[in-house]
Amino acid sequence: MLVYGRDDKSAPAEEGDALFRIMLSAQVPADWALMDVADSFSGSDGGHVALPAVGGEAERPGETGGQVNRLALVLLAASAAALAVPLFSPVRAEPAADRQFPDSHLGIYKGTCRSVSPDGKKMEFPMRLELAADRSRLSWSFTIVYGEGERAQVRDYRLLGVDDAPGRFRIDEKNGIVLDATLVGDTLHSTFSVQGNLIHARYRFVDGAVEFALDSFAEGGETGGKDGAPLVKGFVLQAAQQARLMKGE
Repeated sequence: MLVYGRDDKSAPAEEGDALFRIMLSAQVPADWALMDVADSFSGSDGGHVALPAVGGEAERPGETGGQVNRLALVLLAASAAALAVPLFSPVRAEPAADRQFPDSHLGIYKGTCRSVSPDGKKMEFPMRLELAADRSRLSWSFTIVYGEGERAQVRDYRLLGVDDAPGRFRIDEKNGIVLDATLVGDTLHSTFSVQGNLIHARYRFVDGAVEFALDSFAEGGETGGKDGAPLVKGFVLQAAQQARLMKGE
């Protein structure tokens, strides 16, 4: 069913004016002439009233049910206005970066990392992430361990915060390499290129766990660059790694 708006000339004057005032109090823009509320609004005898679109002809309600239907519709709009309930909900924005990160997620996380390549080859190996406070301000120990025992590969990094830039970090590999990283919501992203390979690493921090993912791409071909089209360079996925690391005691 359609609700009368200010621009509907076929609405009864008193009823249309009253409903228009109610719609204004409910924060409905005046230039929205009509809104689809329901397919029909039945009365006690099963009759219904159809409210017209802009410029259309109004149907005359039956002797019974029509007045009740219109009154119920007006009361429904008035109730929404009294409760200050907007008829259209705003789109929710994504959560901002956690300003307590990484202090809110310090600990040792362990699990199994699985690597899969396009040709079907699969690998599994233990993985550990250790996140600990450092003595310096805006500095944390960020250690990644692949494998275990004598075959363990330890990446002893530092996570550095950036002054006056919430969500911006750097990963210091302590060998002259410092990578940019950005926290979006609950996920730390780091993308870089090395020896022709593009690497995108993600660390999603959830309650009691870290969801790790790393995708490795090789340089692909180039396309475009003619007839006004920009030059585009492609990349080919070589391997995808995923792990869910659980926080230990």
